[in-house]
Amino acid sequence: MGASFRDALKKAVKSCKDDNVDLVSVFRDMGVVHKIPGEKLFKRSVESLIKQPNKKDKSVVWAKTVKQANFNILYTPKVMQYWLEAALNQKTSNRLLHFYEQEIERMNESNKRSLEESHESGEEEEESQLHQKQKVEHESTYTSSQLECISRFSKMEENRMWRLSTGKIVEMALFNLSHYFILDTCDSRLVKENVFTIQELREISETNIKLTPDLPANIKSYLNCLKLDSFKSLRKELYEKQSWQVDYDHEISTDLDWIHISFLSLLRELQSGNLNVAHLESWYNTHIWKFIDSAFDSCKNLSIISILCSKNIDRVGTESRKKLGHRFDLVIRTKNPEHSKCLELGGGECGPSHQEPTDSKRLNESKYKLPIALQDMIDDILSVNHELKGDVETVGISTYGLSMDVMWMDCPKDYIYRLKETTTSHTIETSEKKFSKSFISCLYLMWSIKARVEKLMRAIDGNEKDCTVESWIEKTVMYGPTL
Repeated sequence: MGASFRDALKKAVKSCKDDNVDLVSVFRDMGVVHKIPGEKLFKRSVESLIKQPNKKDKSVVWAKTVKQANFNILYTPKVMQYWLEAALNQKTSNRLLHFYEQEIERMNESNKRSLEESHESGEEEEESQLHQKQKVEHESTYTSSQLECISRFSKMEENRMWRLSTGKIVEMALFNLSHYFILDTCDSRLVKENVFTIQELREISETNIKLTPDLPANIKSYLNCLKLDSFKSLRKELYEKQSWQVDYDHEISTDLDWIHISFLSLLRELQSGNLNVAHLESWYNTHIWKFIDSAFDSCKNLSIISILCSKNIDRVGTESRKKLGHRFDLVIRTKNPEHSKCLELGGGECGPSHQEPTDSKRLNESKYKLPIALQDMIDDILSVNHELKGDVETVGISTYGLSMDVMWMDCPKDYIYRLKETTTSHTIETSEKKFSKSFISCLYLMWSIKARVEKLMRAIDGNEKDCTVESWIEKTVMYGPTL
């Protein structure tokens, strides 16, 4: 198919007079009716044309131009309409098609108004630049998020959409936002902009809730013993010989040992005065947040590594993953000693300074970067574990200075990705009176992450058990929304 499509594309280029290739005719003649495979096939064919020996050939020159323009030809209204019609011929109902067409028209009108407003602002442009801008406006009136939204929506079956008790269909409500069908239950704008009512958002939040396993009694007891209000008394308690340290069993007491070592390590940093000056991001990773990495030391099939995570399904060629993926400071993934497929279960970002919830860096990571990556991870897990649709969840960890935020994403229904975040940041306090309790909260938060990730791994292995939680320690971690 690849070679024949390339030849058909080459023929179409040579037969047109003004380089305005009728891409729809090529797709239709070759029987390509699905958007994602069609895009991949087209991009591979363009790459193949570029590699042809005759660099002056019209098709080679055209292919280079198309690639330099970031394959915009794939996203013209004409091509998008073709995929729309193809979706109708495959599965899409008339009611869904009508809604689909209305929303695409709305997107076009919105983007055209934005262009008109920019022209009315009085900005002067060179004639060549204006011509190029008008050409882009004609060829593609969709943003990347709108295209992703359209692509996902075109594959949905109406009878599998999430209908709330009020009759509202969640997928159709979220389509207007062009936000990858990720529903942030803590986003107050969903209520303010009348996307959902408070009752509807509560129903969404409470459907198929994921619970954290119980905190074992011995761990709870040890943490309570460490809830002290001075460094001196804390050190005394840490140096007191514990029953689990006598004839230590790593399999049984590994979490207790992790708590003990984490407390001693951070206490040393505090008493040495290392937190009285600013540091680089890498310093915080290795000196403050290393208890995040070490929490998974006891997990034989899991590891936390610093990696450049990429989930570009449509990527073609041999480009490095580093240039194309989501850049993270850490990724939670399954170990892969036999070079089989790895599953990524979460990721994290670290910053050297405190960030307010409204700061641009924090907003970008918590509202866009991490959620999109967590969605990609869920898609990847479900690609090999279809039966886990309602059970799978991925975790995002963000640290800013001495503060820690956590978000979870799951897939409670077929097409919706639900995002829940901790209602407040968990901050390691540096004062003697507040340090211990604040750090216990962070340790429990990290323990709960490990427990839920292990719970997912047991589900993958077919050995899942439901659990519940209750104590002051567990109550220090709450997930939104607060309605």
